[in-house]
Amino acid sequence: MDFELRRAREKLEKEQKERKEKARAKLERERKANAEAKKQREAIEAAQRSRRLDAAEAQLKADQQMEESVLTGRGIMFYRLLEAVPYQGIGDKIKLPPSCFTELSDQGALDKGPMYFQLSVVHQEGSSDMASTDMDNRRTTHSGVLEFTADEGSVALPPHLLRTDQHALSPLVLGKLEAGLVEEGNYIYYKFSIDNDTWGRIASGDARVEVRVEAETDGGDTDLYISRHPLIFPTRHQHEWSSHDIGSKALILSSRDNNLGAATYSVGVYGFKGRSKYQISVSIEDDFKRKLGQQAASSSSAMEIDTVECRNCKHYIPSRTIALHEAYCSRHNIVCQHAGCGIVLRVEEVKNHVHCNKCGQAFQHGEMEKHMKVFHEPLHCPCGVVLEKEQMVQHQASVCPLRLIACRFCGDMVQAGNSPVDARDRLRGLTEHESICGSRTAPCDSCGRAVMLKDMDIHQIAVHQKS
Repeated sequence: MDFELRRAREKLEKEQKERKEKARAKLERERKANAEAKKQREAIEAAQRSRRLDAAEAQLKADQQMEESVLTGRGIMFYRLLEAVPYQGIGDKIKLPPSCFTELSDQGALDKGPMYFQLSVVHQEGSSDMASTDMDNRRTTHSGVLEFTADEGSVALPPHLLRTDQHALSPLVLGKLEAGLVEEGNYIYYKFSIDNDTWGRIASGDARVEVRVEAETDGGDTDLYISRHPLIFPTRHQHEWSSHDIGSKALILSSRDNNLGAATYSVGVYGFKGRSKYQISVSIEDDFKRKLGQQAASSSSAMEIDTVECRNCKHYIPSRTIALHEAYCSRHNIVCQHAGCGIVLRVEEVKNHVHCNKCGQAFQHGEMEKHMKVFHEPLHCPCGVVLEKEQMVQHQASVCPLRLIACRFCGDMVQAGNSPVDARDRLRGLTEHESICGSRTAPCDSCGRAVMLKDMDIHQIAVHQKS
């Protein structure tokens, strides 16, 4: 009897234990299911919040871009998605379809002066949603309009505008390093801008622009070229500033540079030899320390009134120490006897100091090969002229008939051509293209007479006494 009761009790306890285990397992499953459901709800809510934030950010960005476009376009808002097709031309203007003329005319754009358009490369399948496209990552350029004769649905571009992937200008943030890699014979291009406030500091002598390239010297070497827009892509032949130092290099631009001002500038890093890794930066540096140092040096030299010129190095030395200085200087220093040099060298530096037999510049022996290749190797201009580097830069900047200029009358980037036939146009400094382009007539704003564009300023002064 006791045995049966014990077995019944054990059986009951076992069943109760199993029920409890099942209940705990059920509760654990329900807890996990609830946690998973909560996690999924939170993920869905987070995704919805992210989409709402992205949509709000995209809408804000689109509104900002619209405001900027309205401000830039002086109240004109214009957007079209068109197929790019080429046309034979050498300028920087595009051809739009007649419907664009109607739309722009209805907004009064034709009465506000020359029109300039931003051109961006987009993908057809993603073009229906402007907010879905990252405008900052598009390949973008700008252009004027030549005429409204293109086929509907297309925009006609000259060949060099159609190739927006040929070169690209990467923006440089002032004071920030950018890393790059350039192959021999290739260019990597950057751009930076100087605003009016910054230019005011530079013009007053309180600041200067420093463009630096820190390069690794493991078999590669670079050159540095800078130009001011509208020359967008500086090259070995066309630039305004350059540096050819071996290894790291720097260009310091100050108010003494005539071509410096408030504008946009392009920087070209050229692969002179091998593959070169580098870091490039542009910064605005204060000149206060340099000025204070110069003032201190002037004051101290003014105080040293009792000095004597050393017969060896030609430096002025205090008279009380001149004997010791000359004894030491004559044993350890040698003055370069090359005409116009006179640099003082340590005895151990004399063998490494050489002069170019063409231009007379002084270099270290290892720099001579690059100097000869860069500055004295004959260069061929497309117009047929053969010159050395310095003469070629000057030729292509001011003389070459194939150089591109911004016409003062039509605003197009065109080839300058030869000197004008009209002697008066030559005296005005007009190019051949400007002489022809400026012969077109336009009504005078004051009297309505038809006057040639190139004579309009003289007409305003002579007839209407407007300066």
